[in-house]
Amino acid sequence: MSASAIDKETTRRQQLRVLDACLYELENAHESNEKIVGADLADRLLAVPAIRAGMRITDAIAHVMRAQERYLLQPEHEEAAGGPALTQAEARALTVRIRTGAQQMCLLLLEAYERRAAMALGYTTWQRYVKEEFGLSRSRSYELLDLARVMRGLGTAAGMRGTPDISPYAARQIKAHLDDVITIVRHRTADARPEELEEIIKRSVDEERARIQRELVSVPVAEVTTAAPHRLTVLAPPAGERLSYIGEAIDRLATLPAAAELVEQLVAEQVFDWANLAKARRWLDDLTHCLDQRWPLVSGAGSG
Repeated sequence: MSASAIDKETTRRQQLRVLDACLYELENAHESNEKIVGADLADRLLAVPAIRAGMRITDAIAHVMRAQERYLLQPEHEEAAGGPALTQAEARALTVRIRTGAQQMCLLLLEAYERRAAMALGYTTWQRYVKEEFGLSRSRSYELLDLARVMRGLGTAAGMRGTPDISPYAARQIKAHLDDVITIVRHRTADARPEELEEIIKRSVDEERARIQRELVSVPVAEVTTAAPHRLTVLAPPAGERLSYIGEAIDRLATLPAAAELVEQLVAEQVFDWANLAKARRWLDDLTHCLDQRWPLVSGAGSG
């Protein structure tokens, strides 16, 4: 690919990410039963000049979708973006395949998103489409879309005929660093045999996850800057604040709904690494034991 083609593709992807962010803002507003684009919301959506304060939220969503089509439907990008917009019949057939539990459902859902199945079937928002057709929340659907993008990106980088098996948890960990992992995978698989590709991808993903974890451990509390798109800069926290993240994590756990209310959903969606659950439980037990040894009255306060 020439330098100009690479620059063009980079620009296209950046524009799509910006428009996806605009769509996310609008659907948030729509989900909150807002009908009109307010001045504050309009100021956050300057990437789509057609959106003005006072216009209907549904009209603004349609503007964003039309803007996305300029970047999704160019012939040279049809394969990468999932192909041209679906007809109503095609959208219905794809929706049935997703609903009936076809293999790699997340990839089919991504195709539905990129090829505008919701619009073809008359839905005004993606949120309504996934809720009414599949019983998915908007946030859960976006998690599946992210998983599909990670799988597809790594599979394409390796030259696989299919896509690699990546867990949702691993995909969430590396998605902000996906471009880096793709570069590594592309380099490592350049001369690899087809039967080696899956293992190379898995090793590359695991190494990136370990690197991310090392950064989190070395700098517990992070301040994030956005000096470069999709790159996170971790800064050391001020003295005395290095352990505040532990208190925040414990406070967050203490305010979660009862486990019995969440267990079925957790099993179905596998929102975390099961091995880490056992580690987390042991750590909390150890912490409680150590605190009991040193300050029994403090650690026992409020129990029962």
